[in-house]
Amino acid sequence: SADGTLDPETWALWAAHEPLSAVEASAEALKAADTDFYLDCGQGDERGFSDQAEAFLLGASSALGGEQLTLEIYEGDHGEVIYTDRFYQSLLWLSGLLADEALGGS
Repeated sequence: SADGTLDPETWALWAAHEPLSAVEASAEALKAADTDFYLDCGQGDERGFSDQAEAFLLGASSALGGEQLTLEIYEGDHGEVIYTDRFYQSLLWLSGLLADEALGGS
C-alpha cells in the first residue's frame, strides 16, 4: 500500500510471478516444450544478481533437470560488457540451439 505496509494479495501475485516460482509451477509444460534458459551475469554485479542467478539455476535445475539451463558468470559488473560482449555470447548460444533444432536434435 501507499504507506509501505505489505498487501497480502499483491504479494501473492508478485511471488507467483517470481522467476523460480513461475518455472516450478510450469515445470512439466516447460519440459514438454523443451524450453531452454540462458542466463549470464557479471561476477561483480552491484545488485547481487550473480548470487540470484546461481540460486535460480539450482532451483530450476531441480524442477527441470540441468540440461535445459545455461548460466555464464563473467568478469565484470552489471553493465560492464553487456553490449559489446554478452549479447554476442547469448546470440552464439541461441544460434547453436536453433541449429540443433533445425538439424533435428533436441
